[in-house]
Amino acid sequence: MLISDIIGFFTGEVELYAERPHRDGLVRVVSERGVKARIEYCAESEGVKVTLSPRNAKKIASALDKSGVIVYINSVCGFKDICIKNCKRLGLAVGAIVFCALLAMSTLFVFKVEVSGSELISKEQIKSELADFGIRVGARMSDIDRAAAASAFMQLHPEYSWAALNFKGTTVCLELKERTDGQSSETENADILVAKSDGIVKEVLVYSGKSSVKAGDVVKKGDILISGYISGNGLQYSENPILRFDGAKGSVKAEVSESFTVTVPFEEETSKGKSIEKTGIILSVLGFEIRLGDTSGESAEDSSVSAEKNVTVMGSVELPITYRECLTVTEVTEITVRDELLATAEAEKRAYGMLNRALAEAELTELELTKEITDTGVTVTVSYGCIREIAVPLR
Repeated sequence: MLISDIIGFFTGEVELYAERPHRDGLVRVVSERGVKARIEYCAESEGVKVTLSPRNAKKIASALDKSGVIVYINSVCGFKDICIKNCKRLGLAVGAIVFCALLAMSTLFVFKVEVSGSELISKEQIKSELADFGIRVGARMSDIDRAAAASAFMQLHPEYSWAALNFKGTTVCLELKERTDGQSSETENADILVAKSDGIVKEVLVYSGKSSVKAGDVVKKGDILISGYISGNGLQYSENPILRFDGAKGSVKAEVSESFTVTVPFEEETSKGKSIEKTGIILSVLGFEIRLGDTSGESAEDSSVSAEKNVTVMGSVELPITYRECLTVTEVTEITVRDELLATAEAEKRAYGMLNRALAEAELTELELTKEITDTGVTVTVSYGCIREIAVPLR
């Protein structure tokens, strides 16, 4: 096979042959139509071969019929024409191959990470911690040790009583169960309740155990208020009665006196928040990272990397592609200058805010504010009395 024949096979050409009586007519029609063709005379048969494209063959077909020129078609089409005719079938075949490849690949890599049963910690933070364990979109399913990852997560977060890591197709699911609040049970099962601050007892309620104080008693921090150990059971005839444990449970409210100070300078540098600028992005496609923009400050003190997020299509369909944004964080501050009147007003405002937080559920009984002006600012001292719960378990 000649090189020209090979080229014709891949580009798509038609080879026409005419015997001696019709060869001149074929050459004349090709010349009159001005089509591009390759003409070869055959010495043995005294005929002629004309090679041209399928499109040009169609152009001269009607002229050959009208002129009565008889030609023979030696080659109809090449590889290119076969592909054109079968492009739809080829597309289906390629699509089927890609689908099978994706189906096989889906059993090897993690396409999605889900978290359920958590309200204490954001899902973004949990996914970021799981990524540190090697559990992220693009990770190999076979490389994940589910039991070890769940155990490591529990060690970091004792606030959860149970954690399980499961596979659902291409999705890794972390199921969590939060611990119930054990503060009340600890109080119910406490051996002894003691005073957490000095005060004058105003009210004593005992649900279990035995009270060591009564209304009007003055107690110091650490004094025993309610004991969970009770002497004997009913009438005792022995000088050394046995002890039984009922647990200390109850409430002791006392009037306590407390104070604190707030200082506001005349000139103060205050924070106006943080300025965040995105400098780059890190894409992760099946475990391979692609960095766009400036990601050199990933580990710098004034920079941070956002939590890993999935790329979504139309806002709902998640793709197995994640991204993290590299951010430069800058503290924005300003200098605030106050006169004596403004400094006093700001100090009192802050003082009342601290008082509200300190009281919580306590009942305020007395309040006194004193003001001191210096060269640098204003100091407000708050002295107050309140009735609050002082019984806490002995640690």
